[in-house]
Amino acid sequence: TLAPMAPAQRLNFHREGSGTPLVLVHGIGATWQCWKPVIPALAARHDVIVPDLPGFGGSVSLGVAKPSLEHFAKSVLDLLDDLGIQDLHLAGNSMGGAVSTELLKSGRVLSFTGVSPAGQTYGPYLTVTKVLLRGAYYGSRLIAPIAPLLMRIKPLRAAFLAQMLGKPWKVSQEHAVDLIRGCAVGRGFEPTLAHTIPGDRGID
Repeated sequence: TLAPMAPAQRLNFHREGSGTPLVLVHGIGATWQCWKPVIPALAARHDVIVPDLPGFGGSVSLGVAKPSLEHFAKSVLDLLDDLGIQDLHLAGNSMGGAVSTELLKSGRVLSFTGVSPAGQTYGPYLTVTKVLLRGAYYGSRLIAPIAPLLMRIKPLRAAFLAQMLGKPWKVSQEHAVDLIRGCAVGRGFEPTLAHTIPGDRGID
């Protein structure tokens, strides 16, 4: 078992709404802001808790040199314990979907929704995926200082966010800048990409 994360390593998070707790877990290179378009509707029925995973966004410390799905899941459970939350609904996107499958082992999850959860791609397909993810990450770091200017142009928004979103042309300038800046500050990106998702097979 993993030891609880130190208070200095606890997660940055956004919280909104009331009702049964619902936790949303982002993917690699993302932050809690990737969920912003759907939070208002969900918050009408749920107490929505949206963390930045360790090493991403406002959760600056990765906490370990070689992160695992278990490490990320434990960080979310530590946050929920701090907030006094026992049972919850859960949704995860991409790597956040894989982290969520680890969270299912806690016995505290009332329902789970996976949005393109990671762990089903391996071998050469995973290699291609990693190349695309690195392009999005390092591209975000490159343009982050001038993102507000570049993201005024709708075709540029659509082209740059195509790796992150299904319908990137529908994203507002403000949300595009949030996504790019959030991706750019994820200093846990490379260790997470190297160690969290197995390269030889998918997740059991």
